[in-house]
Amino acid sequence: MGALKQDQTMCESNKQNSNEAGLCSAPQAEPTIRWVPRQSLGTSSIILSFACLLLVSRTISAQTMTGSESETNSEKVSFDAVQPILRKHCERCHNEDQPRGDLVLTSLDKVLAGSSSGFVVVAGKVEESPLYLLMAHLDTPKMPPNKPRIPQRELNIIERWITTGLVEESQASAKGSQRVKKCRK
Repeated sequence: MGALKQDQTMCESNKQNSNEAGLCSAPQAEPTIRWVPRQSLGTSSIILSFACLLLVSRTISAQTMTGSESETNSEKVSFDAVQPILRKHCERCHNEDQPRGDLVLTSLDKVLAGSSSGFVVVAGKVEESPLYLLMAHLDTPKMPPNKPRIPQRELNIIERWITTGLVEESQASAKGSQRVKKCRK
């Protein structure tokens, strides 16, 4: 490109000296159009693009799961589902024969009665329910004492039971008991 400019400059100076057009002996080159490729994508750009794609797909997947989880979480959990958990982890110390802290966890009525310290569950309010807070090791004394926290899936059942209003029995059990009541009448 620099040689072309130099030839044009020499030609223009010759034209001025000879005052005649076309006497320039320097070859006239046509301007060439050169294709300049964009910078090729480096490995880091490819990795960044892949990471963005992965992030978007996970976000969409999480939103889809959240929708199905909210359907599951909106299902009411009854005491029928909670009782086996309490029996497994709590009834050794909180039973009718040996009610530590004056707390018996063998039936819904006893759970709702609370302990000598007061209520142990508040319908719809997990953060105000000592039963959940102590079992989840979010408050002290941690329950069960001197043992690891109970599995998260069991805590989730207790949490949903409290959140959904301390339902007494499952709908299937309630329908069954209504049928029995209807038959007895």
